Amino acid sequence: MALRRLREALGRLLRRPLLLLAVLLGMGGLAVAGVHGWAWYHFFKGRADLERYHAKDALDHFNKCLKVWPGSADVHFLASRAARREAAEEHHEDKEAAEQSLAAAEEHLRECQRLRGGASEETAFEWALLHASAGDLPSTEPFLRQRLREQPQDAPLVLEALAEGYLRMYRILDALGCLDQWLHDDPDNVRALLLKGNLFWQVKAPLKAIPEYRRVLELDAEQHEVRWRLARCLLDVGRNDEALTLLEQVRKRRPDDPEVLVRIARCQNLLGRSPQARELLDAVLAREPDNGAALRTRGEIALLKGDIEDAERWLRRAVRVLPDDYQTNWALHRALTEGGKVDEARRQGARARELEQRLERLAEIGTRKLSERPHDPALHCEMGELLLVMGHKELGERWLLSALEQDPRYRPAHAALAKLYAAKGDKEKAEYHRLRAAP
Repeated sequence: MALRRLREALGRLLRRPLLLLAVLLGMGGLAVAGVHGWAWYHFFKGRADLERYHAKDALDHFNKCLKVWPGSADVHFLASRAARREAAEEHHEDKEAAEQSLAAAEEHLRECQRLRGGASEETAFEWALLHASAGDLPSTEPFLRQRLREQPQDAPLVLEALAEGYLRMYRILDALGCLDQWLHDDPDNVRALLLKGNLFWQVKAPLKAIPEYRRVLELDAEQHEVRWRLARCLLDVGRNDEALTLLEQVRKRRPDDPEVLVRIARCQNLLGRSPQARELLDAVLAREPDNGAALRTRGEIALLKGDIEDAERWLRRAVRVLPDDYQTNWALHRALTEGGKVDEARRQGARARELEQRLERLAEIGTRKLSERPHDPALHCEMGELLLVMGHKELGERWLLSALEQDPRYRPAHAALAKLYAAKGDKEKAEYHRLRAAP
């Protein structure tokens, strides 16, 4: 009873942090004024941030709380959910960080389960959400769809995890269906709007992403990553003045981020401020000589000025760093064409068009084909092979394995996996799949 009253009192005080600080200091030697009061503060702040979909801030608070309460199953449970949401956001920017966040989510959930003495309905549901969000849909989708029908109060959690998983696996129409269902019931849900913006971002439709991201920032101006994505969308559609304003806001939080600086340089160049753009890019390249985006932008500036020889030099370097990037290859094709190098320009143009066709096929499978034939192993295999060629090794491997979940005897998937594992040096797996790929 006393503990519950303490929680309620601290919950009220958290809305007035200065008063809370005074109370804690005034309580002197009482335990609540010491480390446990500090832990309660971070617990309540973490929970509030989680409810506002500020996953990174929430996870920071829960990790601090766990320094005092490492044996709290409840804190581990909430930390797992925060890490899962953080992974879903990082997936679009930094896939390695996303995998680390997913691993942290699994670790927290395992510890929660251990502290509670075994599995429960709550942890089983959370495991399903975690695996669905990570793209492991065959084993979780039926369970979560049933949960959606039978326990509609869980709809936001289920639709969020399914949408995240569908986006990871390029099942765009399925993700859109989840998000439209969620927004029908809750039109101003920040998380649903953000994910819908991410969906349009993923399929290279910045004009459609812009209103979703704008609405997110209207509802919550502290969604800083959304401001960064909105700026890039505006830059992509040529709204350079507005993009530059937002990019300068982002720069205040990330003053040395080369990605931010390169995009500011692009904006400045498009607004006729080439000297400032070159100065920024040269500063980036002095620190990172192989920054592909900076090299490409430097080449594009030279191309726009008509300095074809200089443009070609920068763009050749950019293509060496970004061999599978369509925009970089096409820019080099333009430089070679304007430089009169007809044969090489023709070959470079063919390479750029090949990359463009891959992107179009990837979008076609993800937005239409998979929704029509979600269990076709040929589609799963083709998606995997496309992603592998484009450098997405882990995601490509997952799609090839998914093809075998649809049909364990599908030989093209075995053949592709044998080649992949041989390149990785995993002889045992390579031989396993090589034998199953044989007629």
